[in-house]
Amino acid sequence: MSQKKKKITVGRSRPPSNVSKKKKSNPMVNEIIINGNGNEKEKKERKEKKKEKKEQKEKEKLLKKEEKMLKKEEKLKKRKEHDSRKTKRASWLMPSNMESLLKKEAELMISEEEQKKQNQFHEFLLSLPPKKLRGTTWYYYDIAPEEYSEVVLILHGGGMRSESMYEYILGIGQEYRVIAPIFPDVLNEIEDYVAGLILIIRNENVKKVHILGLGFGAAVGNHFLYTHPTRVLSIILVHPVFPSEDKNFVISKSIKKQDFSHPEVSRLIPGFSIKPKDIQEHIIEIENNEILQWLTMYKKFQSSKQNIHVRLQAIEDLHKNYEYEKKDFVRFKGNALIFESENDEGFDRDNLNELCSLYSDAYIHYFTGTGYLLPLIKPSPVLEIIYKFYHGELDESDYTSRSSIGNSMGNINNNNTEDDISLTEIENNNEDKDENINENDDIEESKEKEKEKEKEKENNEEGNDDNNNDNEKDDKNNNTQKNKRKSDKSKYKKNKKKTKNPSSDFPDPPSDLAPQAPQ
Repeated sequence: MSQKKKKITVGRSRPPSNVSKKKKSNPMVNEIIINGNGNEKEKKERKEKKKEKKEQKEKEKLLKKEEKMLKKEEKLKKRKEHDSRKTKRASWLMPSNMESLLKKEAELMISEEEQKKQNQFHEFLLSLPPKKLRGTTWYYYDIAPEEYSEVVLILHGGGMRSESMYEYILGIGQEYRVIAPIFPDVLNEIEDYVAGLILIIRNENVKKVHILGLGFGAAVGNHFLYTHPTRVLSIILVHPVFPSEDKNFVISKSIKKQDFSHPEVSRLIPGFSIKPKDIQEHIIEIENNEILQWLTMYKKFQSSKQNIHVRLQAIEDLHKNYEYEKKDFVRFKGNALIFESENDEGFDRDNLNELCSLYSDAYIHYFTGTGYLLPLIKPSPVLEIIYKFYHGELDESDYTSRSSIGNSMGNINNNNTEDDISLTEIENNNEDKDENINENDDIEESKEKEKEKEKEKENNEEGNDDNNNDNEKDDKNNNTQKNKRKSDKSKYKKNKKKTKNPSSDFPDPPSDLAPQAPQ
């Protein structure tokens, strides 16, 4: 017989559905039911306790803040007392000159205009980050007003980045759209810079631009116009360079020696390794506050030696491989403006004439009493002339002729000239110097001619002596040959006399060998 298996349940068994569950009673509910209003008193007490705790915490926080403020005030008082003691001790040990220096430092307080410049510079860096061109190492600033019709391309110098020209960017950016690229640290050929600018312009859908270049940027801008003349509306060149093989020697030498102090090189890289002394030499009307402010603001944006080395290689490439002619710039139909400075030792008049020959209508502005650092450190006078140039409002006072520049170049290399000396005195001194130089040159030429004549005479005499010696040698050789011939003839005659009967010379044959008659 089959036995039925019993089902085994694991865990607790469920109670049957018929059994009713007993609900537990809640004492609080019972109290509420009994008392009617419940524990409202307890609730009020709890709320009052919470309020008291909050008030105590707030009081404690206020007390802590007051204690901190008191401690800070005590520290400040102690510091002031300590500083006053130091100044008193220093005044006891200080020489008389140091007191005057401290007074000057106390007077060097930042003015409102300088504070505005600092605020503008910081706003420029914070609110306008540079864009990056995809797939390249090019960065550039792009600023545009609400309504604009034309674009200005600002190219910085070789010694600083484009942040150093923020006043140009913000000033021109009020009316025009401004694109200010930052040159990469790798390119060592001038055409690579032009190719990068073309990529930026195409990326921003710009067809034609105005160019403003400073130093190295002026060389790049001029080459941009050389390769793409139809894309340029106008050009402004500040301390430009014209390609020539003669100047290449200076640049190649500075690259090899890593010495960038030559004036023809330093005007290409304004801002590199500047000292307060240099600023005072190039800009006369400048205060110590402005110098210190400029040096502190632009320390971060100064180029390294590696960057300058690469950019000078690009200038070397320009001098070696390119020659500008007027026919290359015929398609350019805009205007040109060139800035030069009087106290710039690297200024070359031939360079300026060759540049002006490329442009039919070129305006020249010549700053007197300043050097090549003026457009970088104090750009306000340069910007005034640029605004007039763009609006077509240049007066005769705003540009100078080439002849007047030539007359004022009497003492370009002498930076410490006196202001009382007039131009006429300088010209007279230069004329006297030229006359003395010409007289000395004539005397030297006459001496050199006399020396050359004496040398020719000596050479002729030496040549005659050599010819005489050669003739004597030939005569001796001829005499020896004649004597030899005579001796040979005498010997021949003697031999003839001996050999008159040739048969006697030979002996008679033996009798055995003599021929016999036939029998």
